[in-house]
Amino acid sequence: MKDSYVNAFREVVVATTQENGFDIPESVECYIVMLLANFMEQPNFLQDEGVGRALFMLEHPKQKSAKELGDACLFVSGVFPHYGRRYGISRKYYIDVGATSYDIVSNYLHPELFGILSKNFEFVSTIIETSTNKDAQYKNIWL
Repeated sequence: MKDSYVNAFREVVVATTQENGFDIPESVECYIVMLLANFMEQPNFLQDEGVGRALFMLEHPKQKSAKELGDACLFVSGVFPHYGRRYGISRKYYIDVGATSYDIVSNYLHPELFGILSKNFEFVSTIIETSTNKDAQYKNIWL
């Protein structure tokens, strides 16, 4: 992950949260920045078997795969909110699968952070969408 990605996304996310009055914990803000920077160099961010099947195949001791699935769903629902629409897959589907994945992770890894991400998945996704999408509701950050 390149420092330039981290710095650029930090600026955008901080500007988005400040300009739109989004109040989020610093740990969540950092997680968003690192997630976006990490996915910049991962063109294949979804599991081959699809997110629904991947969710059912998760085993609790494999919290890493649950985290990876949650991360992919957060990235897709935030950066590509219309992804899958032509196949009848809604953004809400990715939100539900991602929130469930983070809930699984919260039982094993950083309970506070992943608990917040799970319970507030849709809001965090909206912050990402607003930060990265020119067509998002809050266009003023791109002026």
